[in-house]
Parts: sequence; C-alpha cells; structure tokens
Amino acid sequence: MSSGAWCNAFLTDPRRRFTITDPHDIEITVLLVLVGVTVTGIVLWGRRQRPRASRQAGYLDGCVTGQGHRVNVERNGLPTHEVFGLIVRQGGAIHGQFVLTAATRVARPSVEQLRVAVLLADQVGAALTQSD
Repeated sequence: MSSGAWCNAFLTDPRRRFTITDPHDIEITVLLVLVGVTVTGIVLWGRRQRPRASRQAGYLDGCVTGQGHRVNVERNGLPTHEVFGLIVRQGGAIHGQFVLTAATRVARPSVEQLRVAVLLADQVGAALTQSD
C-alpha cells in the first residue's frame, strides 16, 4: 500500500499531494499495490515453509566416512573401489551394517536416494529391535 501512496505523492502530478487526476497514474498506483501485495504473500509463504524445509533436511542424518575422514558425497560422490558400511541402529543400539561396494566410477546419489538408504537401514533396525 505504501508503494502506491508514495508513488502517488512524489511521482504524479500534482506533486506532494495524495490526489490522482490522470487515469494512467491510477493504473500505475493500482499495479504497484498489486505487486506489493503479491510480493508480501510470497515472502510470508516462504517464511512459513522454512521450518518444514529445516525438518526435511534433518531427516537425513549421518555421514559417509572413508579412511577416517568425512566424505562430501554431494561434491565428491561415493568412495570408489572401496567397501563401506551403512550402520543399522535403533534407539542407540547398533545391530550391524549393510556392506556396500562402491562403483568403479564416481556416483553422486540424490538426496532422495540417500534418504531411502537411511530409511531402509532404520526399518531393519526397528525390525531387529522388535525381534530381540
């Protein structure tokens, strides 16, 4: 609303007054108000989505380590020519691990693929916990 009002006051004739006499100035003022309302709506929607996005990012826990160092899977991909493990745990108890053989070429799994691997390990851990 303020963009329309200040445009009216400072950029249209008569200047420094909140009156509009030209139909084109009315159109510009209405469009400025509509753009302001739209941008405000998008900003508010984005702010409401931030906690959800943060929760979704937190669903994928853990990291890949190779030779004692953390591997940035998004940048470097999974380790090649190595065997590594995906630990199966539930409630702090480690039940074992999936032994994964790396590809001969660099593979960069998507976030969804990594999430599926972690969820699979969590389900196996939950099943093993219930059978104990």
